[in-house]
This record gives sequence, C-alpha cells and structure tokens, in this order.
Amino acid sequence: MSINLHDLGWNSQWQDRFETFVKEVLSIPPITTSTSPQDELPTRRIGSRVGPYIVGRVTSEQRAMYTVSVQGGEILAQVTGKLRYQASGRGDFPAVGDWVVIREAGRFV
Repeated sequence: MSINLHDLGWNSQWQDRFETFVKEVLSIPPITTSTSPQDELPTRRIGSRVGPYIVGRVTSEQRAMYTVSVQGGEILAQVTGKLRYQASGRGDFPAVGDWVVIREAGRFV
C-alpha cells in the first residue's frame, strides 16, 4: 500500500515546522537539491526526510509500539528511552493523529 502524506494532512505549515525542527533541533543545514537556472542560487527543498529522520503520522498504538504512516508506506516505531525517562505523564507521548519525526530504523510493514 502506497501512502501519500498529503492525503493524511501534510501541508506547507507542517513542512515549515519540519524544516525549523531540522535546522534548530537537529542542527542540520538546509539541503540544496537544484540550482535555479535564472540566478543560479540553490533551491532549498527538504521534503519529509532528512538523512535517517523521517516525518510521519501516528495511525495506531498498541503496547508502546506505534504504526506510523510515512511517505510510501508504514513503519513500526517506539518511543526512545530518553523520552520515556523524561515524560511526566501520558500526555507527553505521541497519540494517534500526531505528526512525529522518527529516526528510521524500523521496517516498512
């Protein structure tokens, strides 16, 4: 099954938030993928993936395992130990419908 993030509500506002997260939290500089033929300045485009980090939407949760819809499919994911340790309650964890950034280590299901 092929998933398109736009069908799940991904839009320019979420893209802007992801780009800010990549730049400020992950400290990864913007990616240049092409050069404009008119002025030869790089065009910035990040999309929904930067290195091992990928954006997705939580579609289900069962016993601390999450199914996350990403561009092209679904990934099984879990919360890191750091977040688990720092969480003060259930509200600090992702819920179904939340957009999340995950470090892809899982497999498509």
